[in-house]
Amino acid sequence: MILITLRVIIGCLLFIGICSAVPISADTDVNPTLKPFKSLDDQMLSTLSQKRNEYKEQLLAKHPVIVALFSVDGGQFILYRPHEQPSISRLPQAINYRLAGIVEHTTMAAYELGLSYLNIKDQPKKNDILTRMSEYQTQVKNALANIDQLTVLPAEKLLYKNLLNDAANFITTCINTKQVTQSNLNTYYNAIAPDLAKLSKIVTTYQVKYWSSVILKWKNELGSQWQNTYGVVEYIYVNPKNNILLQLLTKYMPANSLNNTLFLFNTTSYAPTAEDALKLLLIKEPDNALSREVFGTYFGQAASVLPKTAISVLHQQ
Repeated sequence: MILITLRVIIGCLLFIGICSAVPISADTDVNPTLKPFKSLDDQMLSTLSQKRNEYKEQLLAKHPVIVALFSVDGGQFILYRPHEQPSISRLPQAINYRLAGIVEHTTMAAYELGLSYLNIKDQPKKNDILTRMSEYQTQVKNALANIDQLTVLPAEKLLYKNLLNDAANFITTCINTKQVTQSNLNTYYNAIAPDLAKLSKIVTTYQVKYWSSVILKWKNELGSQWQNTYGVVEYIYVNPKNNILLQLLTKYMPANSLNNTLFLFNTTSYAPTAEDALKLLLIKEPDNALSREVFGTYFGQAASVLPKTAISVLHQQ
């Protein structure tokens, strides 16, 4: 009982420290009384940093960890095996994936320009959008002029041509008529929607087939260690149900892995790193027993979710 009580006290202090870990140096200049507490704060941060490094070494020494990262080339998977060099895997069809993304974004950018025109009432600003459309049209036509040089499958090349031609024709109509109409925008949307769906299916198939084979290969190689494997996905923000890398790992990792040994972290970076993902995992994964006893939840200490005491106060308001 004494041990649990002591753990509760220590845990509460740690939680308060983590939640209030902000620099107070400016305040100590005004109020010298705060200096001893500033020293405590500095020591706490140093201790947490040291423990995080220790935990990283312990985790990677005992558990395989799969890191799945967003990239403009269709993703990247890295397997950390205990006491071995990381295994890095990239999508073989990276150029196909990147080109598909460029074409998709081009068609949608043209649509967004048209939508912006309709949502603006100021005529000078409308004229600015038409000018931007004209500049954009030059770039689209330049891409079309070089599309036959691409070494991609004929079906993909045809979709690229169709979508870029649709974008160029829409922009041409807007420039020639010196306006964007809702009718023109609707016609453009109806033209690109079917081909965008086809293109998305092609590149998604690349991802699903290849990454499934990589995960299954690693699963077979790890054998019984698979049950103790962690997974971390760092991705540009998207609904978890639509996150293909997360869904693939959820499918093949042990049942109930999600939010227990498999985690999703959102990022605004187009080039997240494995080191960043591992740091996020170490923040998310605190001491199990302490977190359960003190906060009533596995992730309460590090994730700063509401512990039982805070929830009770919240419900009283």
